[in-house]
Amino acid sequence: MALVYTRMGKNAQALSSYQKSLELARLIGDRRGEARTLGNIGLINLSNGNLEQALKFFQESLETSSMLNDRQNISNALSNLGLVNAALGLYQRAIQYHEQHIHLVQEIGYRQGEVNALGNLGLAFATLGNFDKAIQFYERQLALSRENR
Repeated sequence: MALVYTRMGKNAQALSSYQKSLELARLIGDRRGEARTLGNIGLINLSNGNLEQALKFFQESLETSSMLNDRQNISNALSNLGLVNAALGLYQRAIQYHEQHIHLVQEIGYRQGEVNALGNLGLAFATLGNFDKAIQFYERQLALSRENR
């Protein structure tokens, strides 16, 4: 239900639904569901501009996913941590998360994640004024996108 609320732009209802899902996941011991829900709560907070809250939930999602060795959700958390750090203006930290993200998605063969990570790295370097490096990442992103067609 939370996903429907999110798609409708009803973030308050989505957040409430995700919080109930989180409580339920914790009650029944569904750690994987807990980690994913933490990430979704982080995304709602990011969308609402609550960056510190988003950071907290993404970090908790990463920690839980790491304990479970859920590499797909680890990659999501790393990407989200990069995004929220960039939004906070912490570009070097954002780059570190995006670099971790790209290494992991390459290991697990998640090509779309790699495309996303390359674009996020390009944006971070462009924001820092390192246009040559940004272009390198954007060119790699474009080439990989063409391969994925």
